[in-house]
Amino acid sequence: MIKVDTDFKLNPSLKSSLEKFNDKVIYNCAYKTLNYSIPIIPLSNRPNTEKLRLSTVAYGVKGGNGEYEIGSPTSYASRVYKMDDHTTNWTTGGTHSQWFEKTWKEKQQMILQSAITESKIGGL
Repeated sequence: MIKVDTDFKLNPSLKSSLEKFNDKVIYNCAYKTLNYSIPIIPLSNRPNTEKLRLSTVAYGVKGGNGEYEIGSPTSYASRVYKMDDHTTNWTTGGTHSQWFEKTWKEKQQMILQSAITESKIGGL
C-alpha cells in the first residue's frame, strides 16, 4: 500500500468566485421554486381570494450568503400548507397543500439545472 499526503490550498480569488457561484445557484433555486409554485397555491372561496398567493409572491426570496427562504406569511398559511391533499376539497382545481415541497419534488432536476446554467452566465 502506498500512502500519499498532500496539502491543497485554494486560491483566495477562486474560493470567493466559487462561493458567489454557489450563492447564485441557491438563490436561483429558491426563486424558481417560488415561481413554479404560484399556480398551485390554494385560493379561497371568500373575498380577497388571492391573499395567500399574493402575500407569498410579495414575500419573495429572503436571505443571503447561501441561505435563502421562501414563504407564505399570512396568519393561516401554515395551516393550509399542512392540509391533506387527499381529504381536502380545494375550491380551485390544480391547487395543493405543501406547494413548495410539491414543486421541488416534481421539478427539482429542471430547477437545479436551470439555476446552475443561469448562474454560469457572467462566468466565475
